[in-house]
Amino acid sequence: MDWLTMSLGLGGGGIVLFVLKKIPNEKICAFVEGGFEKIGVAMTAGLSKFSWTKGVWNKTIEPWFIDLIDNIFGSMVRGLIKGLKSDK
Repeated sequence: MDWLTMSLGLGGGGIVLFVLKKIPNEKICAFVEGGFEKIGVAMTAGLSKFSWTKGVWNKTIEPWFIDLIDNIFGSMVRGLIKGLKSDK
């Protein structure tokens, strides 16, 4: 039964990769970026409306949070992509 599960997983993953390869990268990036932009707007709009978080969020936490996300996750993704392309 394990071989069946593994076969279905690999087959399903292969199908997803095949379908995603047919979609232009620009469309995928635009979709993902747009979705996360909406999440960011919802986060900052929600936290800047509360009276007890408005001043602290806009002046202190938001810039630090943006730097944290950019420095950690942005660097992780850039490094991973650089490593994956290193065999060219």
